[in-house]
Amino acid sequence: HIQYPSMEKNNGIEGTTYIHFTVSHTGELDHIRVYPGSESRSTTSMREESLRVISMMPRWQPGLKDGIPVDCKFMLPIKYTLEDKQTGECAMDNTPFT
Repeated sequence: HIQYPSMEKNNGIEGTTYIHFTVSHTGELDHIRVYPGSESRSTTSMREESLRVISMMPRWQPGLKDGIPVDCKFMLPIKYTLEDKQTGECAMDNTPFT
């Protein structure tokens, strides 16, 4: 599960981390990194937590081309939002992401 970084949570800091990776033809996640140029949209702690969680993910189903598994590039935005405007609850604490 994603853990909202405590310093950011305590200081009301929100952000979005964009993680870029490759889903290999075997379903493994490779070349996991922060999408270049998106660093200003999140803090270092948010980026580190996003990388930690993505690197722990199980295998994905690979992409197919003509029925054959192939490597596919993927970008996943991870939003750190403190309060759900409708419920008033911390969105990250109530959203499982494994």
